[in-house]
Amino acid sequence: MTRSRTGTLDGFMELIDPGMRRLLAETMKWIPRPDNPTAMPDLELVDKFSVGDKLAELQLSEDEYQANEAAWVGHFNAPLDEGAFTNALRWTAATAGSWHLMHEASAVFRLEDGTAALVAAIAAEADADIRIGAEVTRIEHTPDRAVVRTADGQAISARRVVITLPQNIIGDLDISPPLGDGKLAASREKTASRGVKAWIRVRGPIDPFFAYSSAAHPLSVVRTEYLGDDDAVLVAFGADAARLDPNDLDAVRRALTVWRDDLEVLEVTGHDWMSDPYSRETWLMQRPNQLTGYLAAQQASEGVLHFASSDIANLWAGFIDGAIESALRASREITSALVR
Repeated sequence: MTRSRTGTLDGFMELIDPGMRRLLAETMKWIPRPDNPTAMPDLELVDKFSVGDKLAELQLSEDEYQANEAAWVGHFNAPLDEGAFTNALRWTAATAGSWHLMHEASAVFRLEDGTAALVAAIAAEADADIRIGAEVTRIEHTPDRAVVRTADGQAISARRVVITLPQNIIGDLDISPPLGDGKLAASREKTASRGVKAWIRVRGPIDPFFAYSSAAHPLSVVRTEYLGDDDAVLVAFGADAARLDPNDLDAVRRALTVWRDDLEVLEVTGHDWMSDPYSRETWLMQRPNQLTGYLAAQQASEGVLHFASSDIANLWAGFIDGAIESALRASREITSALVR
């Protein structure tokens, strides 16, 4: 029988600790250099498994299994039978094999002034013509130059072009000559991540809580994110965006009642990234065999075209940190090519 549990975050962390330690015991064996995640010979031996496969091997008790399943749904934002086990290894390797630190780095720590402040700071330092909302429809490239065409009829010529589209849509952009097979195959397969993230404001005051249920529920995990004097904001995650519209107050309220039917939901919000034409994915979570099969091809420049996004980062793929890493790599490639 599927249960839904509420409690404290400390209690949840204690419950999942034995399973997490067993699941991730060989992290540093397989990914000793997280900045070079495919360096280990025979990595494909574990890249073929999903995190669901490896979690099932542990034969945990029902409570432990559900708690660990909910934790990974929160991290993966995807059904666990579709997300590669190597994703879990990569995240944990980034924190030297500590799943506790991995959880804190990915879900607890945040920028003091918010993401918008970081973006503004980067833009302020860039000597660039930034065009917000200019939709690119086609890129034509030769060995020496490229022309970027936009939906409003502009044609922008450049010696080098950096393409930052996510994996799920890069194959949809009209590029001539076409991109290499590795990039296109990964785009056709899509990422595993297709979940939902919902923000829920409830009437307060309330005590902070953490709750989980199974991946079969529209929302698998929910926690208190902010506490006010007379309200609180919860954040919740589910494995499949098709099951829940995060902007449907009644639907989110019903999903929340598997844990708490005593909360007055004031408003809800969220972004449907799966329907967003410029994304069609949430944060990167690869499918089995995609890390070893495609990452090198996805990172490789193709003539005057270079590639940068968090989807193709070595360290912290799927995070802003990874996007910055890949941008630095692309900028070094361009600088090296232009000074020769």
